Amino acid sequence: MMQRKFPAGNEPQRIAVSAEINVDFAQEREQIFGEAWRMLRDNFYDQTLRGLDWDAERERIAPLIRGAQTGEELHSAINLMLGELRASHLGIGFSGTFYGDDGYLGVHFDPLEQLDHNRYKISALVTDGPLALHSEAPHVGEYLVSVNGISLGATSNLDMLLHRSAGRRVRLGWAATPDAEPRVLAIRPIDNQEYAKLRYRDWVLWNEHYVHRISAGRLGYVHIEAMSQETYQQLLADLDAETHNKDGVVVDVRYNSGGHTATFMIDVLMRRLALRSGFRDKASLDASHMAGNRVLNKPTVLVTNEHSVSNAEIFAESYRQLGLGKIVGKPTAGAVIWTIKMRMLDGSMLHVPRFYVVTPDGEDLEGKGRSVDIEIEQPLGERAAGRDRQLDVAVTTLREMLG
Repeated sequence: MMQRKFPAGNEPQRIAVSAEINVDFAQEREQIFGEAWRMLRDNFYDQTLRGLDWDAERERIAPLIRGAQTGEELHSAINLMLGELRASHLGIGFSGTFYGDDGYLGVHFDPLEQLDHNRYKISALVTDGPLALHSEAPHVGEYLVSVNGISLGATSNLDMLLHRSAGRRVRLGWAATPDAEPRVLAIRPIDNQEYAKLRYRDWVLWNEHYVHRISAGRLGYVHIEAMSQETYQQLLADLDAETHNKDGVVVDVRYNSGGHTATFMIDVLMRRLALRSGFRDKASLDASHMAGNRVLNKPTVLVTNEHSVSNAEIFAESYRQLGLGKIVGKPTAGAVIWTIKMRMLDGSMLHVPRFYVVTPDGEDLEGKGRSVDIEIEQPLGERAAGRDRQLDVAVTTLREMLG
């Protein structure tokens, strides 16, 4: 192993610790390493451990474990061993989500204007963002020229000016041209978590309007963000809106991060009309709706891509096996194993692939993405041109099915 060289005077400094603490950490790292090794030996979904000599793997990694001086080094060494299993949903580390306090305005700036002149010209406002909800919201084409009285110039850094501003009052100067007298609006920027939610919903609304437009209003559109109870309920609500006066629905699971509710959602797509119910002199509807259930009873097409993972892939394969419709886009990621989690001594989480998923013919879904009926690329930057060719093909395919 090559040793890292540091310039004179820049050698990394180690914090002096007592012998007792060193002994405690040595015992802890050995215990964590041993427990991780045993958990995979006894619980990995493939009892052959992919043909590995698991005892030999432990001996190979043991010197790295003994040399680990920090928790990160320990986890890195263990992950080197786990990586030899060549499986998804596997690893050790600390879990959690970072929620920063930098501010976001809810606006898209013209990238060419930024690249050529480092000016902030509005190209779009994010739906329901801080600026879009302002009673005097700026318009597309206006320029952001100042932040809290600081003029924006060729060397300005907007991210720096909005550092730690989430939830705090910020004064923004807007003008029709970069040199015009600005009008000042005060808003409270949102944090990265809220901004991510708005960006996602903005993306979904764009897709929805796109499908409505290119299908001449015949087709509805729903996106399933993940396979959770929350997104299952969102799907039911979206289907209520998107099936009204529509002939079919484009179901999109691109970028779906997985979860556990795929079979519940497949069940909704499978249901068919049996009885109708209604009030006197009113249009009738499916009787299940009167009882709070949902029946789609309309043809669908499914859109997947290489970022559709885990339970989203179970959804896609179930959709295919049940013959619910065509699948277009790109094959899924090929990362399908049910996983258990174990809290380790240092508070980290060990993810252990425990249960395999196979087709009725015995094909393992792990390591092989679910194929599509019609494969179509989505080139980088296509969205900026106002096009989504995967949705184009999905709409064309479903309209052909409808006749």
